[in-house]
Amino acid sequence: MKPIKRRKKKAAREMREGMGYMPNNGDVSTHLMASVEADGKHFVYPTIYPLSPGNYVDQSFEEALDRGEVFEFRNPRAARRFEYGSWKPRKMR
Repeated sequence: MKPIKRRKKKAAREMREGMGYMPNNGDVSTHLMASVEADGKHFVYPTIYPLSPGNYVDQSFEEALDRGEVFEFRNPRAARRFEYGSWKPRKMR
C-alpha cells in the first residue's frame, strides 16, 4: 500500500482504536512510533502496539507498509514531531 500523505492525525488516532493500551514511561499508549529516511523522504510508522493487554507486537517497516500504516513527510522536523506524538489530542500529550 502507499504511505499516508493526507489526514495523518486522523489516521493515526483511528489506527489502534479499541485494541487496548500499553504502559509507556508512566503514561499509556496505543502504539509507539519510529521514523526512517529513504530517498529524501521521511517516513513514520508504528513499531510496537498491543493486541491485547500484556500482549504486544513488534512491527517492521515492511509490515507497516503492507498494512497501510506508514506516514510520509517531506520535512524531517515534521516527521520527528509526529513520531513523538504531535498527532495525539492535546489532553493525551
